[in-house]
Amino acid sequence: MKKIFTVGLFLALTAGMSINPVSAQKRAGNSGNKAAEIKAKIEAKKAEIQQKLQEKTQQNKDAAATKREEARQKWLDKKQQDSEGMAQKFQQWKEQKAQGNADAKQNWSEKKSGDNAQKWQQWKEKWGERNAEKLQKMKEKWAQMREQNPQFKALSDKLSALKEARNSGDKTAWQQKIQELRQHYQGMDAESKTSMQQQMPEFAKKLEAMKQKPQQIQGSTTVNGPRGGQSTYSGSAVKQGNTLQQQGTATGPGGKQAQHSATTVRDGNTTSTTGLWTGPEGKTLDVKGTTTRAGNTINTDKTWTTESGKQTTLDRETVKQGNTSATTSTWSNSAGNSATVVTSTEKTGNTVNTDVTVSTSGGQKHHAAGVTSLDKSGSSSTWTTDAGKQYEHEVSRNKDGDSLTRDATWTGDNDKTLETSSEWIFDILDE
Repeated sequence: MKKIFTVGLFLALTAGMSINPVSAQKRAGNSGNKAAEIKAKIEAKKAEIQQKLQEKTQQNKDAAATKREEARQKWLDKKQQDSEGMAQKFQQWKEQKAQGNADAKQNWSEKKSGDNAQKWQQWKEKWGERNAEKLQKMKEKWAQMREQNPQFKALSDKLSALKEARNSGDKTAWQQKIQELRQHYQGMDAESKTSMQQQMPEFAKKLEAMKQKPQQIQGSTTVNGPRGGQSTYSGSAVKQGNTLQQQGTATGPGGKQAQHSATTVRDGNTTSTTGLWTGPEGKTLDVKGTTTRAGNTINTDKTWTTESGKQTTLDRETVKQGNTSATTSTWSNSAGNSATVVTSTEKTGNTVNTDVTVSTSGGQKHHAAGVTSLDKSGSSSTWTTDAGKQYEHEVSRNKDGDSLTRDATWTGDNDKTLETSSEWIFDILDE
């Protein structure tokens, strides 16, 4: 019995040992399938998330594009409304300006036929009250000097004849009268010239300019501000070969003066300039600049330096192509401030369209557009800013022989004016 039990136990153990490897293999197979299934689920989830992310990104892009288009359309609509509003305002302003000019011309015509008090009123309107008083005093002093000195009386007659020739439009007569004036002034005695320089220095400078030889250019400019302040510049330029020497004096509204000297040398396609301004207290401003032309491109570099070392620089490039030109000017100073001015022009016949944009380092931006009409006698411009303000610029020129005159007036929409002229000498001759 014991033997049989032993044999049975052995068989049972043997059978168990033969069954265990199969069970282990089966369990291993089940575990591998489950891992693969989990991995597949993870990959599927990742793909699903990726798909949703792509869809969300595309939705955001589409929404942003829609908003941009809506904003762009609103901007276009606003721009159209502003343009129509500006056009309407501009038309109203032109009509008001035209009426104002007509009234001014009528007033001028009426005053022109009046007596000396009315003439003084004209001067006050043209030059400002303080300058009108100055011209009136010059006129009275000149009348007194003519009575006391026969040479001044003869000079006055020459100037009156010159004015008549100027108004007649006869170039030959104008040149002849200028020559007669030069000869008479050169023939005046030293005492008379000294008397004029002492009593009427501005008048004397103008006459000195008229008597100069043609190779020496003499000129003077008067600028009258909207508040009646007056600034003048009087100077000369002499050219010898490729070198131009300049000298002049600038006088501010308060009477302070600054002396100016400059030398310009041209060498091929390059022009170099050195200059110096000296103020009433001896302070100086040094100026250096170079302009180079290469094909249809012009480059200019210029620097202004004070005696303390502070600098302002200009870097400008102009490209011309047919009837169009584009200029980019960058101004900067030692303090790190800068401004860029971009100007584009297009000329069609006698009309010039100009667009100007100014951008500063502080983030400010200004824009204006101008239309200029040209003719032989000068130009007329109308400028409009993005803020809706309008300005007019009138320029008249007259060249007779070696004499050139230029008058210019800026007028804002508040009717304030800035006027430049070189014709004040004729005002004191009006009787």
